[in-house]
Amino acid sequence: MDVFVKSYGNNNCESNVSNVKALGYPIFVASSLDLNNSDGKIGDGSDSAFFFIGQGLQGSKQVPASDYYSALSKLTGELTESFEKFIYLPHPMERIDSYKIIESGFEISNSTEIAEAAILKSGYSSVQVCSISSTALINLSYVGVPSISIAGILGTDLTSVFREEILCNLECPRSFSELVQFTRKSGVISSSKALKNARQMQERFQADLPNIFES
Repeated sequence: MDVFVKSYGNNNCESNVSNVKALGYPIFVASSLDLNNSDGKIGDGSDSAFFFIGQGLQGSKQVPASDYYSALSKLTGELTESFEKFIYLPHPMERIDSYKIIESGFEISNSTEIAEAAILKSGYSSVQVCSISSTALINLSYVGVPSISIAGILGTDLTSVFREEILCNLECPRSFSELVQFTRKSGVISSSKALKNARQMQERFQADLPNIFES
């Protein structure tokens, strides 16, 4: 029996197992995630929102807490004229200082959805997403959500963790000025449009399954 995976593994991690294949789709699209219900909607379609996805165990240990919270404050300070809402999505394995996150200008989401679903179903008129190295950031980049990694700003090289082709849709600025320029120049996409893109990708995956099993 074949096992099908979409791996965002380390560049040095190659599988030699013959029955493991790459799906070629973001893993959340290939999962049983229900993208058709509207549970979790928090916006009314009129506000623009900038989401920051927190870190789990991967990537969080390399960045000192003081640098991390300083970066959050810098984001809200630099982008306050571009977005009405700044929303922090904690990782389930993340230990956060809620006071410092709120002090930085973000509100903390209490959504129980995975980050992809929380953003796609949020109901905002314009969404952009940021993180250090969250795989959700990469997933969302494939359905049209402007996605930014601040790994470079914080001195981390994403290409040491992810394959370069996986990062093809990400913006990886080296400074906050580059980040601000990108947010201002990127096309506007609503959460509902991105959700539609994800549903269409999910449908393509279902239609493509026979070909995947035959390959």
